[in-house]
Amino acid sequence: MADAVSEHAAAQPSKREEQALVVARRRAEAKVPRHRFGLAYLALAALLGAAVGLFVVLVTDGGNGGGGPWSAWKPSKSGVQGRDEIAKHVGREYALPSGRQLVGILSEPPVVQSGQQSVPVAAIGLRTGLPGETPEDLTVLRADNAWAFVLCGFGDRCAISEGTPSVQRYDLLRREALELSLYTFKYNGDVQSVLTYMPPGKTLNANGSPTTSLIFLRREDVRSALDSPLDKTLPTPKTRLKPGKMSARELSLVRRLTSGHVYNYDFQPLQDGSAAIVLTPIKA
Repeated sequence: MADAVSEHAAAQPSKREEQALVVARRRAEAKVPRHRFGLAYLALAALLGAAVGLFVVLVTDGGNGGGGPWSAWKPSKSGVQGRDEIAKHVGREYALPSGRQLVGILSEPPVVQSGQQSVPVAAIGLRTGLPGETPEDLTVLRADNAWAFVLCGFGDRCAISEGTPSVQRYDLLRREALELSLYTFKYNGDVQSVLTYMPPGKTLNANGSPTTSLIFLRREDVRSALDSPLDKTLPTPKTRLKPGKMSARELSLVRRLTSGHVYNYDFQPLQDGSAAIVLTPIKA
């Protein structure tokens, strides 16, 4: 589960971040396969259509309940602009041992690149990961109420180019994914799930591509954290957080809230020209 390390020429931080986020838009060039779905996947589009109009949006109070503000900081804008603010705010809190920012963060609707075209993700399929699983065991969720963040290191293909992969560094990335999700849910009542793509792993797949993982959280997965002030779950750091610097209590909370929500992923095409992202659970 450790993220990859690759050599990358030194550049000014602003330039590295700009380049890394451009690469992030293309990192999903795990290209949508051209083969057709099995019957279970073909049913995804039909399920999406049947769900239209039946989903009730959960409304949040914007963190201004009777008990005072949920967080010391909050985005000044709503919607897409507000989520961009969240990405920038959270990204600045995390650092490598050298003090440089850990990753750049791209905030966007769930999409996948197929060649030069961005294909919208219309459905999220959750595999059980259990032995003997069949296509009928797939849980299908809508993606039109989901949001995505891409954590992109400043090395080749979004890898983190400084230091050595470690459990401590991946734990820090998990905390960052959790914080992004909590802010997004609290200040965006229409978002019901968040996909946070992690930097590519060091191990290569059979096709020679780096392994990939993401954190997928639904609103109900973190309900307890949303009902308590953010500082109770993720205390505001006095300085930028670095690998291995979380308290034992904080690390335990981060692992508890993200364990069971770490996945490998692949994309599959749907008949209407959109795509589905299919998630397979992995231990973390």
